[in-house]
Amino acid sequence: LPISLLGSVPVSDPRSLSVPRGTDVGNFTLILLYMKSALAEQTTPAAVLEFTDVAPSAHSVALQDLDLDLGEVGGQIYWVPPSGVPAVEQQSVYFAMDPS
Repeated sequence: LPISLLGSVPVSDPRSLSVPRGTDVGNFTLILLYMKSALAEQTTPAAVLEFTDVAPSAHSVALQDLDLDLGEVGGQIYWVPPSGVPAVEQQSVYFAMDPS
């Protein structure tokens, strides 16, 4: 069973672990909580949390190009922002050659 340690929490603060924004989850879909004593760590998790990391995405993107010169754009870009995603603090718009 491949696992990756997110962190350990001392007994003095046994209720939470702060995971920094941008932490790479790879292919993991579970968070496991194990209890540990001076003798050993549990072999079966005390708690299992299944999660899905979904990247918010806008849709219905459109450009109202008012610049009629070849190779130039000017006008308004519109989109419908993702809903129900309170962690989104900013939306950035870029020129690009490839969508990835």
